[in-house]
Amino acid sequence: MKKCSIVILAFFIFILTSILPAGAQTLKEIGSYQTPLYDRSSGRITNITLAMHKISGYILEPQEVFSFNQVVGPRTKATGFKIAKIFENRQVVSGYGGGICQLSSTLYQAALKANLVITERHSHSLSVKYIPRGKDATVAWGSKDLKFVNATKDRVMIKSFFANNYVVVKIFKIAAEKPVTVLLNDEKVSFPVPPYFEEGTVFVPLRGISEKLGFYVNWHQDDQEVNIYNSNAEVKLNIGSETALLNGQEISLSRPPFLKGNYVYVPLRFVAKAFGKKVQWQENEQTVLISDW
Repeated sequence: MKKCSIVILAFFIFILTSILPAGAQTLKEIGSYQTPLYDRSSGRITNITLAMHKISGYILEPQEVFSFNQVVGPRTKATGFKIAKIFENRQVVSGYGGGICQLSSTLYQAALKANLVITERHSHSLSVKYIPRGKDATVAWGSKDLKFVNATKDRVMIKSFFANNYVVVKIFKIAAEKPVTVLLNDEKVSFPVPPYFEEGTVFVPLRGISEKLGFYVNWHQDDQEVNIYNSNAEVKLNIGSETALLNGQEISLSRPPFLKGNYVYVPLRFVAKAFGKKVQWQENEQTVLISDW
């Protein structure tokens, strides 16, 4: 029962650190890795959970250095860590904080996949079961650390959690969203959730813009498909797909549709292709003009 409570706590940590101001920024996954949780002893689970709590939700600014030891802090009884198995002088012994090297190793691989620059990393003295030899990253307070630099131009966020008896680490780019105004035939369009500009693309809520243009929208949850239709046209598209069907003919999307909360967003240029509208972007005013040709 205690193990279950710890895992539930870790899940809620992940949920709480997922909350971002609506309409302010978007998380885009740039790297992830997971390792199987073979040893589920209570001390080890507690230690990993505590370390997860420290790193999950951590935001790394451009050019900032991440230090696992600095973020997680000392592994002692006073800081809540438990005794579990650790490696010392090429032997398996007991010590406070045992198990957190699985988290640091998982984080190391996720950081590599996210193209972050590794500046310090150490291998275990013995092989471990949860990750292939040479892919691990051991840490020890005061001596061995895992460090990497966010050498990108964007802020990144680290998230970590348990999932199906795996330790999971995901790294996301935080993309800024700028609110935009949409005018349809010179009249301002209101949406239940706001359209926004991000990385050169304007995104609009699909149902809102479709219904304003006189189309009906059906959402099929099971297969993540949206059908849009009126008496003259029918459009079918799927979440995550870069193509859609317009009256049975395939068309391309500059960016695939995606779910944000309970709403499907699409790039605004999709409107021009699917609905036969003229779309103009006025960057200085952060305004989109939609009109008939």
